[in-house]
Amino acid sequence: MTVEDIERAGISRSRYYRFVRGETQISVVDLSRLLKLLAVSFSELFAGVIADPYQLNSDE
Repeated sequence: MTVEDIERAGISRSRYYRFVRGETQISVVDLSRLLKLLAVSFSELFAGVIADPYQLNSDE
């Protein structure tokens, strides 16, 4: 995936780079656009995270 692909999906280059640099959070709309480009669903993204959100790290 290129930055041009991301721009074609409707996410501006500057907004994408601000997110990558940690200067802003990604919106749900932009996250949805990125997931569509990656052919990943919201449920696939959060698989295991939502199922047990309070699971402790075994190293703790």
